[in-house]
Amino acid sequence: MQIRTLEDVLHWTTAYHQRFSDGLAYKLEREEKGVVSLLLDYLAKHEHTLAQLIRQLEQTTDAKVLSTLCYEYLETRPVFQTQHSEEDFAELNVEDILVTLVGEHQQLIELYRFLYWRAETVLAQDLLKQLLTLEEHQVLKIIQSSSHS
Repeated sequence: MQIRTLEDVLHWTTAYHQRFSDGLAYKLEREEKGVVSLLLDYLAKHEHTLAQLIRQLEQTTDAKVLSTLCYEYLETRPVFQTQHSEEDFAELNVEDILVTLVGEHQQLIELYRFLYWRAETVLAQDLLKQLLTLEEHQVLKIIQSSSHS
């Protein structure tokens, strides 16, 4: 997917979170019941919820804001080099999943921060600030949940 506008960023981010949720759910199906399965279920639900929140944010954002160009960042620093498949998660242990999840959320935070400081309108900054806050809270939840497992 070529990302040129904020709308493209929202579509891509929603798909990313949904794919991660699906991968966690796939791993959960293969896991025995216990603390690990509870953690995977928790993370899968949060990724799914995050995808839904971003979808809702897109639906309530003005079309002019969504059409804001933002390809400058992505031309020099692609967000993720690889796309995860459900089967990838079956091969990972929980620690590797957590490291990957936190690392990729940090990359999204970096993207939103970069775009926020270069946004030319207050409305675009508001959208990016909401996305930034969502991602930052998600990372905190991941870290907190992993410390209890």
